[in-house]
Amino acid sequence: MLAGAAHANLYNFNAVGIPSDGQSGSYHVVINSNNTNTTFQILSIVANGGANTPTNDVFQVRLYFYSGQNETGVNIGQVGFTPGNSAGVNPAETNWGAGLSHSGGGNPHFTNYGEYMNLNKPANDLLKNGSNTWSQIGAFTIPTSAMSVEVQLNDGFAYVGDFNAVPEASSLALLLPALIPMGFVLRRRYIRS
Repeated sequence: MLAGAAHANLYNFNAVGIPSDGQSGSYHVVINSNNTNTTFQILSIVANGGANTPTNDVFQVRLYFYSGQNETGVNIGQVGFTPGNSAGVNPAETNWGAGLSHSGGGNPHFTNYGEYMNLNKPANDLLKNGSNTWSQIGAFTIPTSAMSVEVQLNDGFAYVGDFNAVPEASSLALLLPALIPMGFVLRRRYIRS
């Protein structure tokens, strides 16, 4: 769980294989964020089974944070990592090592470098048969609230999933007192006519 997150948002979705790349099936992703959508942690990624079993194992996890809904607006840069950040498929969540950030501080990712460098199939990949789960210690931090997030799981081709972030609850609560008097004014106008 995210440290200091009094109210958090939990996002569950599937990262789906791209058919035009010969990918099929999907991986299930669970991400936790704080109530301002400025800190995100990947709680788990695991292969779906049955008819949704992925075609390939995965050796890279990437995230993209956007300022607008549905991956619009700017790609938010200056992504940071909380201290002690690491990830992996082993029980200690460390065998993929620490996350990195590319493209001017944006697009954080984790890579199983044993796979990436020599393209053999080490046991540390996130396996398509669902026998292991990938998770993260620590979190990603961004300087401004994300309105949408895209996750790419790569094996040379991508499995892609995304979600629109829930607005901060306190922002919605601030709107209510402003709307109540407006309702009274409109009600009075309706009664008089």
